[in-house]
Amino acid sequence: MNKRGFTLFETILYISIIGIILAIMSSFVLNLMNARMKVQASSEVVHAARLFEDRLSDAVRHAKSINVSSSIFGIDPGIISLQMIDVTKDPTVFRLDVDNGKIEVSEGGGSFQFLTTAKLSTSNLVFTNLTTAKDKGVIQVLFTFSTLNPSNVPFYYFTKSFQSSYRIPLP
Repeated sequence: MNKRGFTLFETILYISIIGIILAIMSSFVLNLMNARMKVQASSEVVHAARLFEDRLSDAVRHAKSINVSSSIFGIDPGIISLQMIDVTKDPTVFRLDVDNGKIEVSEGGGSFQFLTTAKLSTSNLVFTNLTTAKDKGVIQVLFTFSTLNPSNVPFYYFTKSFQSSYRIPLP
């Protein structure tokens, strides 16, 4: 009758091999989770920028002109005031609320509504008037979005600057 079992050496060897495999697997899973957080942070920034640019583009497309006297150009935080074709939306104003870093819009003199989410902060909003004698109105906007990261997770921090130009269509 053979009662051969594992020796102490074999047991330690098997436990070491299992430990190494588990360490490699946990490192792989941790890297996947960090990559997911980076992608999520960048997606939130890019998505918010696209929404802001779409909203501004739509407003410019339906504007008659730029209210130059009500706008602030060339400095941060900038303000753009547009004279709208639709009198119920006149004026439409885009600005940065510096207290909380959110971009907001007002239509027809109504209250301001946030365009950016609580997960993001805007650190820069500069409008530039590029209008020439041949144009009704051309503006350039520069802005920077960053993810808010209250837990200081290094993989969740993402910041990106954007630049776009918009032209009020000629009649």
